[in-house]
Amino acid sequence: LVMIIIKYLKKLSTIEALRFVIGGTFNTIFCYLIFTALLVFDFEPALAMTIATLITIPISFYVMGRLVFSIELSIKRSILFLVMQSAGYIINISILLLVSRAGASDYISGVISLGTTAFVMFFISKFWVFHKPIKTGNF
Repeated sequence: LVMIIIKYLKKLSTIEALRFVIGGTFNTIFCYLIFTALLVFDFEPALAMTIATLITIPISFYVMGRLVFSIELSIKRSILFLVMQSAGYIINISILLLVSRAGASDYISGVISLGTTAFVMFFISKFWVFHKPIKTGNF
């Protein structure tokens, strides 16, 4: 799996990779800032991450679709994006709880869970939600 990821990353255009790093970093930092602000107000970590995720979904949809992958947004893509975000949420919360139970602080758990989830979500976005169909000509 790691070799497949490395092979794919080598094929990414420099511009798309740069847009992903910038867009993904923006989304992740924005979500983390909301998460940490809620922790300061004594929200439970899972609830704080849930609220942060819900707030950032529409922004993330636009940033990933239009700015990172340069693709038209549609109802179908928004539904696929919500399905992807739901799966990402489960992954994110699972990692958050596992890392927290392993003894890390809530803040560190949030960094690890968001970072890991962002990486996974890029590939799901690229190959499923914002996938550009290959034109096959007049067949």
